[in-house]
Amino acid sequence: MVSTTALSLFSVMEKNWRTLCNDIEKGELSKSLNIPQDERTRLNGMMKPNPKRAAFLRKEFGKGFENIVARIWPECPCLVALNTGVFETPAKLVKQRYLGNLPVASLIHLGTESTFGINIHHTNQSPEAHYTPLITNNFFEFIPIAEFGEKTPSTLLAHQVEVGQMYEMVVTTFDGLYRYRTEDVVKIIRFYGTTPVYKFIQRAGDTLSAHLEKLPEFLLHDAVYAAAAARSNSIVEFTSCESVHVQLASGTDYALGYFVFIELQDAGKLNDHEIELVDAEICARHTVYDAMRRNNKLKPIKIVHLRTGAFCEIKKLMLSSNPDAFYMQYKLPRIMRRVDILKAMLDMKV
Repeated sequence: MVSTTALSLFSVMEKNWRTLCNDIEKGELSKSLNIPQDERTRLNGMMKPNPKRAAFLRKEFGKGFENIVARIWPECPCLVALNTGVFETPAKLVKQRYLGNLPVASLIHLGTESTFGINIHHTNQSPEAHYTPLITNNFFEFIPIAEFGEKTPSTLLAHQVEVGQMYEMVVTTFDGLYRYRTEDVVKIIRFYGTTPVYKFIQRAGDTLSAHLEKLPEFLLHDAVYAAAAARSNSIVEFTSCESVHVQLASGTDYALGYFVFIELQDAGKLNDHEIELVDAEICARHTVYDAMRRNNKLKPIKIVHLRTGAFCEIKKLMLSSNPDAFYMQYKLPRIMRRVDILKAMLDMKV
């Protein structure tokens, strides 16, 4: 499971718990659900009336959904879900709203091409996802960060990488992929014997560049959370782009810089000091951006606050434009350059 799926699951449960309890009590699905008849028949055949469970759930749901997982599933040790990269923010929301003290365990680093790594060191005290490469599944090589843009970069073997450095992961698989560039950027945390232990950082192509400065997405992510540290748990989601794309979407001229579209709980807003801090935090993390801000080649970052539920609407828009997309694996791009989506977000600002 990915954390966006978990967030959708618990959100639907919170909004529809009365109908859910009625269905459990009666042992059949509500007639108000718009599902095909053959699917309804199949699911009803798997259900049995359970008035006792329904009564218990009504009582617990009626108290609110804080720490609901431990209250209705007391033996649940954790939520197993991907919580790195773009899945980090929804994972934080799931934990804050529904899990309480239960951890979110991100146990595998999974790609379309293969399973790359496994989190063998997960504990409640150290919930951050650090992966060990599955060297029995793939042959791994690593491209140093300084050579990401090259067509024929040099590579290092697993035992040659250095702690604290970032690399793009390259795999050769039993299924026939040869020296395949995954575009997954990882940071080496430590070694487990002679095998590196790494943290997923971002996709290699996730960079903002309004004036050739090439700012990695994860630095923007860290800057937003650092600036909004006092309210980090209230960040629902955010995405970003260079100002030229907003100019195309709106027809309004903007100086070179970045836009961040952000949704906070209860339609909240970052204050002026926090917005200034976002820009300052980026400057502290990226010397080229800092230099371009100082010589006025880039203007201060602009924050667009979105109404409650905006990113749920964006999800529906993006999925509707790609009917072959798998709903449960949707992930919001941290860098959004689609004109139609930018237009929609501009219409959702508060």
